[in-house]
Amino acid sequence: MAAPRVFSRDHRNQLVRLILALAISFIVHLILVLATRGTQVANSTPSPAVRSIEVRLMPKVESIIKETPRDDKPISPAMPVRSSEPAKKEAAKIPVPSASPPLSPEPSSNAGLPLPFDPVFYTWREVDVPAKLSGSGSPPYPKNADVANISGRVIVEVWVDENGKVDDAKVLDADPPGYFEEATLSYYKKLRFTPAMKGGKQKRYRTRFMVDFGEPLKILDTNTEQKSP
Repeated sequence: MAAPRVFSRDHRNQLVRLILALAISFIVHLILVLATRGTQVANSTPSPAVRSIEVRLMPKVESIIKETPRDDKPISPAMPVRSSEPAKKEAAKIPVPSASPPLSPEPSSNAGLPLPFDPVFYTWREVDVPAKLSGSGSPPYPKNADVANISGRVIVEVWVDENGKVDDAKVLDADPPGYFEEATLSYYKKLRFTPAMKGGKQKRYRTRFMVDFGEPLKILDTNTEQKSP
């Protein structure tokens, strides 16, 4: 047979403490449970009605204006209306251009004055003083024609600007061709003239020369029919 257990004083104190702790824990839990139930009961009371808010998507203002039926009813006298009569009167004052054809321009008082720049190349018959060569000389005799003992003639036209400088030169005829043209053009493009005069003003001028490559070499101004020096 087993011997009975004997509890010492320390064991009894520990047991008492455990029982007290359990009792305190039970009481605390009981209080918490009662408090929780009271809160649930308080929250279960009916709350005042809450108003609901309804949100709707409205169409654009432009579509509302377009879809709104036109009201043809007369405007109430209580609403001020701005009269359009002053605007009509102002519009009536604006002159309306007539559909008549435009008038022909009056002749200018400067119509008789010469142009600042005259592009015309005049001949010796159209000027008061023809252009003349400055100095003397003649084209060089081409070496190939000299070696072959060939003579010939060239007719060249020369355009002289208002300052007496050769603007251009062109061979009109060469006999025989292929010998004297290049030497003639090279010579005349480097020449200087005294400007032609018309009405006291320097003018552009054109003339022709016939160069006779022979013995002796002769130059003839075919326009004035005078031998050049």
